[in-house]
Amino acid sequence: EDGELRYPLAPLQCEAKAEPPNVLWIVIDGLRRDAPEPALTPALVAFRDQSLEFADHWSAGNSSRMGAFAMFYGLPSTYFQSFYVAERPPVLLDQFRSEGYELFAADAVGFGSPTQMDRTVFAGVSGLHSGAGLGRVEGNRKVTQDFAHWIFTRATVKPFFAVLWYNHSDLDIGDAGPALAPDGRYAANPEAAARWLRYRRGLAIIDGEVAKALAALERAGGSDDTLVLVMGDHGFEF
Repeated sequence: EDGELRYPLAPLQCEAKAEPPNVLWIVIDGLRRDAPEPALTPALVAFRDQSLEFADHWSAGNSSRMGAFAMFYGLPSTYFQSFYVAERPPVLLDQFRSEGYELFAADAVGFGSPTQMDRTVFAGVSGLHSGAGLGRVEGNRKVTQDFAHWIFTRATVKPFFAVLWYNHSDLDIGDAGPALAPDGRYAANPEAAARWLRYRRGLAIIDGEVAKALAALERAGGSDDTLVLVMGDHGFEF
């Protein structure tokens, strides 16, 4: 009633296991559920086929900012501004910290605009890895490279919570993507068909980065005790 943010309404009630698992979030900006296919994204398809798939996962909005907010806070995106002003991280991070988790986060375009996670999700967290200022392809590569370096050089046995945020907000990645023939979708709409083709080429590049990140996790010996979630913040429209 006084206009102040009251969060959470009640403390979390959860207990850490004696040997809690690592948690790795791999987030792909604009990932559509109907986009992965074996020839285009073999790493994503292989991972999906051997994992649980949550078909009723919905984004809180058709933008990275709103999708990221709901993903971490579990709240409607109408609350975003209040958390942004207060610079209040989610209770999710509070819980990981209280249980002694080591945090790692890398974003291909940085944690400022468009998601503003530097003032919400990761407010007050130092050592964030950013690809801001790099090209679209280079920024995504940096996410994978930074994660691989970090996981191989960790000097602790503490569990970790890691977030790898791959960017696909700019559909046109130039000539960097693979040569693909149109698949017939949106054939009646040339503009949408061209955008869909660029989207698929970009997704193929990100799939390669996801494959490298998962391989780095396995080489570091973390595959058996890591909970890996692959998701999108929202789906692109054509």
